[in-house]
Amino acid sequence: GLGLCRCSCSGGARDDLPVIILRGSAEDRGMVHGLMLKERIYRSWNFYHKLFRTVGWIDDEIKSAVLSVWAVLQQKHLKKYATEIECIAKASGLELWKILALNCRTELIVARRTASDTKENDDEDDGECTTLYAPTANILAQNWDWEKELESLYVIMKIQYDDGHR
Repeated sequence: GLGLCRCSCSGGARDDLPVIILRGSAEDRGMVHGLMLKERIYRSWNFYHKLFRTVGWIDDEIKSAVLSVWAVLQQKHLKKYATEIECIAKASGLELWKILALNCRTELIVARRTASDTKENDDEDDGECTTLYAPTANILAQNWDWEKELESLYVIMKIQYDDGHR
């Protein structure tokens, strides 16, 4: 249950950049993630949904593509990952396929841009992801959301898994 998950928000590098700390089972982490970040999750979906449509996706195609990935997650050794995603959807109130689409956003966008082989919808200023690795501090960080409009949605998330890994 949620009682096992200890979570907190505190100021990050900027006053508007919360630090989210999640501990507990996959279910606990997903439920608290969905509850604590509900507004940010919806705002992310609204942004990416527009972008998906801009590059030519329709909802039924997205749903079909991501649910086929979902089936693989449930069959393979990734059940904890699948449980966490399912709980994020449940707690946030956003449909599961939309949470899956957010997790596959780059692949969905690149697949459609590559398939259309057009620069018409391409934004030259998209940039790339940013990665930080500091082995002595056990820090690995990555940001895939390079659109300026998403900056207000950033969070720092620290996760401690049941096995002690962070």
